Amino acid sequence: MNEEKRGRMVINAKDLPNDVYEILNKKASRRALTPFIVELVREKENTKLVLEKLRDIEDKIDKINSCKTVKNENYIEPVDEALMEGVMVENIKEVIGGIDQEDKVDYDF
Repeated sequence: MNEEKRGRMVINAKDLPNDVYEILNKKASRRALTPFIVELVREKENTKLVLEKLRDIEDKIDKINSCKTVKNENYIEPVDEALMEGVMVENIKEVIGGIDQEDKVDYDF
């Protein structure tokens, strides 16, 4: 819009709540009403953008969370049967053993 064609705007003061009227009246008496309104409008637009981005982030987080697989409580991981507790191991040809040096230390408690 061309600045030359812009006309004055009017705010109907009798429709304003008292607290809003007081703030706007103070700004108007100091000739700071226009910059104040510009700042309010810009802040509102920035807030809208921030909220939209937050919604996008929230949607992405929800999407990530929905993709996670839930581990079934009844699921038992397959185990090598030779290593399962209670299984007898047969055909042992050699047994190798020993004691670690740490185990040889006699702690006096």
